[in-house]
Amino acid sequence: MRPPPAVSLSCEDGGLWRRIQGALAGLTAMVLARWVLALGAWPPAPAWWLALAAGSLAATAVWFQVGGTSRRLSWDGARWQLLGQGAGAALPMSQVRVAIDTGGWMLLRCTPAGGGPTHWLAAGAVQVAAARPALYACDGRTDPGPADGPASGPPPGPWA
Repeated sequence: MRPPPAVSLSCEDGGLWRRIQGALAGLTAMVLARWVLALGAWPPAPAWWLALAAGSLAATAVWFQVGGTSRRLSWDGARWQLLGQGAGAALPMSQVRVAIDTGGWMLLRCTPAGGGPTHWLAAGAVQVAAARPALYACDGRTDPGPADGPASGPPPGPWA
């Protein structure tokens, strides 16, 4: 089996994925603050306002911490590389996996070759179109395609 051809796609650390992270952090902080205030027997109205403020602060903090940088993920036929903004050196990736594929949007999990933190990248419909086969082929899985759903029927057993 030959490797997929070279491909390059522009990914963002921001956009939808950034909003999802902010919303999850805000919701978590709000629920935790409301729970703590309920344990302290606060009246419901002030407790909800304080919980809402805590959630807003957490969402804002995550929004600014995550940042919104654009990066280029490229496959040269042998390995994945992550290029940042500017003239920085390419960071080789040991593994790039598709975490979520909605057909028009993908969340990619990129593991650096030399260790370090995992990079989560979001790619939109335009960027994903050309790179989808390479992403799945390099991952060792087949591309389900945007129109294909899960296989129907029971999984094959020993009698099949």
